[in-house]
Amino acid sequence: MTRIPRILLITSATMTEVNGGTVLLRGLIKNIPNDKLCWAVVGGDSRRIPGWMQGYRRVIFPSIIFNRIIQALARRLPIARLWGWVQFRLYPWRVISKILAFLQEEQVEKLWVVASGQAIPVAERLHRQTGLPVHVTVHDDIEGHSSPAQAALLRDDFQRLLQAATTSDLTSTSMQAYYEERYSAPRNPLVFWNGFFMGEVLPPPELRQRVRSIGYAGNIWSPDNFRILLKALELMNKDRKPEDAIRIEVFSERLQKHFGLTSPYLIYHGLVEPEKIAGRLRKCDLLYVPMSFLTGKAILARTSLPGKIQSYMKVQVPILAHGPEYATHIGFVRDYQVGLTSTSQDPGIVAAELLGYEAAYDQRMAASQRSRELSLGEFSPEVAWDRFKAVLYRI
Repeated sequence: MTRIPRILLITSATMTEVNGGTVLLRGLIKNIPNDKLCWAVVGGDSRRIPGWMQGYRRVIFPSIIFNRIIQALARRLPIARLWGWVQFRLYPWRVISKILAFLQEEQVEKLWVVASGQAIPVAERLHRQTGLPVHVTVHDDIEGHSSPAQAALLRDDFQRLLQAATTSDLTSTSMQAYYEERYSAPRNPLVFWNGFFMGEVLPPPELRQRVRSIGYAGNIWSPDNFRILLKALELMNKDRKPEDAIRIEVFSERLQKHFGLTSPYLIYHGLVEPEKIAGRLRKCDLLYVPMSFLTGKAILARTSLPGKIQSYMKVQVPILAHGPEYATHIGFVRDYQVGLTSTSQDPGIVAAELLGYEAAYDQRMAASQRSRELSLGEFSPEVAWDRFKAVLYRI
């Protein structure tokens, strides 16, 4: 039997928000015994934690500087760079000594950092001061959801952390290639990403002959894609009866108003718990996975693989992957044959592609069956956990 070391998990948030990263971590952490994992939260402005983390000993260091309103104001003012220094230099310096005392008290044998925000400099300093082995998990590149100024402040710490990693997991082979070229690190990473959809794989859904509903679960990070798709639906729906109109159904904690996404074909349902989302998504005809066409998001699109893809696959509804040709998720959906890919920013072309796929009922059924086979095999939680623990528990 594999010996399980005492692990300190380091995150930059309390994981109360339901997104691809927290769903994945929840699926992994539930397999780790309570007495083998403790937790340090270095970020956020609240001590509130999700119920599934209640059983683990923890230290939390909230600060007003991480309040969303204050963060938004700071990004718009001339103090943006100074604010980044406070988050990624001053704040880590202030919490390090307290975390060192905690990990000594907990007799920690290995660090596990989810490489995001201030967790990066904190973990890098902890590793340097303790010499403990460290496992680095990267869901998104530092330039993916950070401003260029913030990414610049994090880059040196991120490189040192990758180079020091005893073990690591990355979301795609394209991320691995990018980091090997840019940082010559990490060594022999596990390429791993699994949506860890909560619950069992359900019986196959009944796919309708006509497409009426395109589902989307999660926060909206690429409004440019949604605008293209909504315009495509407007073109399609001009020639369809009202009862046959195609709509996008969004299941999200919030629909960011500043994105300006308004359309009679956009239906917002609010947040649905991970355990219950399957029943809602199964009623859809396609499930949407966008990655932005914007040049500022090119690294994110090239390296990251949205976790919702494999969650969608467990629902067994065909996927609509939309984004630039170089995007990782486009290649994934093509390679595994689990849906339709569109790399166009022209609503007319997207509309034609959707009409063609609607008519190809046999292809949609085959994509559904393929998703089921993969969800019960290569991407099952059991197989995924066996792969992950073999790396995480290694010292």
